[in-house]
Amino acid sequence: MLLAIGTLWFWLFLATFLILEFLWIEAWENGIGATITLSVFLAIHWFWGDPSIFQWIGDNPETIAFGMLGYFVTGCVWGFVKWFLHLKEKAREYQEKRLEFLAGKGVKKADLSTPVPENLREDWRRYSQYKVARPKAAQNKSRIITWMAYWPWSAMWTMIRDPFVHAYNFCAERLEKMSAKVFNNIGFEQDHEIPPLDVTLGPDEKNADGGNIRYTGDR
Repeated sequence: MLLAIGTLWFWLFLATFLILEFLWIEAWENGIGATITLSVFLAIHWFWGDPSIFQWIGDNPETIAFGMLGYFVTGCVWGFVKWFLHLKEKAREYQEKRLEFLAGKGVKKADLSTPVPENLREDWRRYSQYKVARPKAAQNKSRIITWMAYWPWSAMWTMIRDPFVHAYNFCAERLEKMSAKVFNNIGFEQDHEIPPLDVTLGPDEKNADGGNIRYTGDR
């Protein structure tokens, strides 16, 4: 048996299978590809692996039935957990896009929690309609089913990836606050404030009723 349990070829084959499943499920988000890979893995193991595994499955139907029930229940629970984590991630992306918009509009001292001022909301709606959107479960059925069906891979990748993501976001926020504090202490904001202009025009620049045009605003 080329793929007998414990041999080098078996472990290489198993590692390749697990890596491909991680890629299909989390990187490429393709449940069909994951299912095809699983089917190929079982078929190869059927012909070149240890047949005692399949014999044990046939001899223990009750154990397999309870195992499948537990797998299904755990997958359903994980689907809710993963969807919640997905919403949290998308909510942060929304906050980051909003902060980017506010900074572009010159809103000072804005952070991730700063709401869009009322006078900028129409601009924000036009800006955000193609950049951010609220995720809807009905539009993510395939993704959610994949998380549920392949929850061991999905859960493992989440436990590996998310702590690093949270640590990075935490450090980035603290560094940004540190930068703002250091420069505010030396009067950076005051030095870069632009006072309004008050321009009195000459005779050739009168408005329709003969009065001077008064300009106030940024330079």
